Amino acid sequence: MQNLNCQRLQADEAWSFCYCKQKNMTAEIAEERIAGDVWAWVAIDADTKIISYMASGDARWAYCHGFIQDLAGRLAKSRSTDYGMVSRFI
Repeated sequence: MQNLNCQRLQADEAWSFCYCKQKNMTAEIAEERIAGDVWAWVAIDADTKIISYMASGDARWAYCHGFIQDLAGRLAKSRSTDYGMVSRFI
């Protein structure tokens, strides 16, 4: 979604795994398929409960930073977006 005119967004992440947990992954499994821990990153409009943005990835700081930056870029430009506020979450 683009040009989001949200007044309040809630962002969260949830852990899951694909095929097997990271701690149980062997070299053979890693060679055969995509497997291991995965994180779902979600931004929800607090008023309408619409999922404004969703991505999957890992739990590294860089991925979190990229998720919030991408989300900030999807906000409506007509609103006076407080990117200083966004940076508090980065």
